[in-house]
Amino acid sequence: MPIRRNDELNETSPSALIGSGVVDAGSALAANSSPWSVSRSGGAYAETLASTGSRATGATDVSMPPGRGDKKPSTRPGLGFRIRRALQLSLEALDRAIASSEDLIERANALTEVRERLEELWDCRDAREKQFRMIINHLELLFRNIAVEDVTPGEMEALRSVLTGISIRVQLTNPDIRSFLEQLAKAGVPLFRAIE
Repeated sequence: MPIRRNDELNETSPSALIGSGVVDAGSALAANSSPWSVSRSGGAYAETLASTGSRATGATDVSMPPGRGDKKPSTRPGLGFRIRRALQLSLEALDRAIASSEDLIERANALTEVRERLEELWDCRDAREKQFRMIINHLELLFRNIAVEDVTPGEMEALRSVLTGISIRVQLTNPDIRSFLEQLAKAGVPLFRAIE
């Protein structure tokens, strides 16, 4: 059976279109050729087919459903992982700082790591909601310029509590932010130190 192009067909019924390019598998195998070798695609062979791609027709015929395709992909993949990892590492460093309250060098190293993790969270803040950005911005500003020897054990406990609260919540709300700031204030963290 010779292969005919769609524009050569007299009929436009689906059975005529489908039948024009189909070869009996038995006869094709008997002739030592693949039954798939007669299948063709591209502009010359599929002018009448509706397609979502440009290969068959040269343009997109099928419109995207509303709401689909509107969202731009993240330009910085892996931010969620970086946020979780930075939160985990900052909690571990805070645990080390609290446990080594007598060893000033170990405590200073651990608090320096906490500061670095807060900076990393600040870099990734755009991947999360507005409330996450607000609390991370505030924490990073609070602990950016403070000398590590000036951080009290109560402030470290409060920061650990806040970071734990952030890490267990999928999405932060305004009441969460108020609660976190209250915890920090009760521990004696000067909340307006970031503004000074």
